[in-house]
Amino acid sequence: MPISSLFSLLSAPLPSPLSPLLSPIMIQSRFDQFPFIFCPLSILQQFCLSVSLSVLSCSVLSCPVPPCSVLSCPALSCPPLSTLYPYSLRFNRRLMSRVYPKGQRIDSSNFDPMQFWICGVQMAAMNYQTPDRPMQINQGMFRQNGRCGYVLMPELMFRDGYNPHELDAHSTTPIALKITVIGARYLSKPSKGLITPFVELEIIGAPYDCNKYKTKAPDVNGLNPIWNEECLFEVQNPELALLRIVVHDEDTFGDAGFLGQATYPLRCIRSGLRSVPLTNGFSEELPMSTVLLQVEMNAMKAEDVEIYLFMNELRKKENSIASEIDKRESMQQRDETIALRRQLSSVQELLERKKVLLDRATMPRHRST
Repeated sequence: MPISSLFSLLSAPLPSPLSPLLSPIMIQSRFDQFPFIFCPLSILQQFCLSVSLSVLSCSVLSCPVPPCSVLSCPALSCPPLSTLYPYSLRFNRRLMSRVYPKGQRIDSSNFDPMQFWICGVQMAAMNYQTPDRPMQINQGMFRQNGRCGYVLMPELMFRDGYNPHELDAHSTTPIALKITVIGARYLSKPSKGLITPFVELEIIGAPYDCNKYKTKAPDVNGLNPIWNEECLFEVQNPELALLRIVVHDEDTFGDAGFLGQATYPLRCIRSGLRSVPLTNGFSEELPMSTVLLQVEMNAMKAEDVEIYLFMNELRKKENSIASEIDKRESMQQRDETIALRRQLSSVQELLERKKVLLDRATMPRHRST
C-alpha cells in the first residue's frame, strides 16, 4: 500500500474550533523519523469523506459540497491538469484533494508529485519502498518547515491569475542562481572498480523553470574529483522550485550509474561555499560523501526579467526551426534546409549574446582586494 506523504501543501487555515488543538503539529512522514503522530490531526481522518473527480464540476457550479470531502483519484486516471487547474485551484482553496499511484503499478513505481503540487493538490501518496526520482523529490520538498511533514502553499497560488503552466513575470520575484561545481570527495559505488563521476544539476518546479546542467566526467581521480564548472539558472517561481544534485558514474559504454543525490527547496538554499552531503536513493545519508559547491543567488531586476522573457521566445523559435529542419531533411528539400540552418545559426548567436548579457547583469564577479 502506498504511504501518504500527508499535507504536502496546506492550502488554507484550518477551521477556528480546531486551531487551538493543531498549533504544534507533528506528522510522521516516514516510519520512525519523528517520535509521535499528533493525535488531533490523526483523529481528523475519521471525518474525511473520499469523493470522485466529478466533484470538481460541482464545486465550479456552486453545488453544495460537504466540507469534509477529500477529492481522491489515482494519478494515471486524472485528466491533464493543464485543463483542470482553474477548477482544482478553486476547489483546493476550500477543500482537500489526494492523488495516489494507480493499482496497475505492479513495480511500485511513483509518479512525479510536482505536477500535482503546482496545481493545488495537497496530498500526494507515494510508494516509500521505491527509491526513485519522484520519491527523492517528495523527500526534498519536506526538508523545509523543520521537516515536520507539511508545507504551506505559496501565497501566489491564491491569486486569481495564477497559471502553473504559463510564465507570468509579475507573479513572484524571479532569481538568478549561479552554481559552481568545484569537486566531491569519498565517492563510492556498490561494486568494485574505478569511478568516472559527473554531476547533474536539475531545477524542478513549474514547467517553464525546469532545466538541467551536466558536468564533464574526469578521466582520473574518481574518488575525489575536481570539476570547477559553473552554470546559471534563471528561476521565475523560486517558491515552487527544488534543486536536485545527482552524482553519476559513467561506465565504458557511456551509461550512467547512480552514486548519490541531494534535493533541496530553493528557498532553503543560501549563497556561499557549501559542502552538500549526499544521500542514497532512499534519502539516507552516505557516510563522508559530499559535493562542494559555490552558490550565488540574486534577485533579478525588471530589465533582467525582460531579457529572460526575450530569451524564452528565442528558445521557442530555436526549437521550432530545428523541428522544421528535421521535417525538410526527411523530405529531401536541400535548399530549404540550408536556409533554415542559416536562420537557426543567427537565432543561436543572438541567444548566446543575450545569455552573456544576462550573466553579467545578474552575477557581477567579486573583486579581489
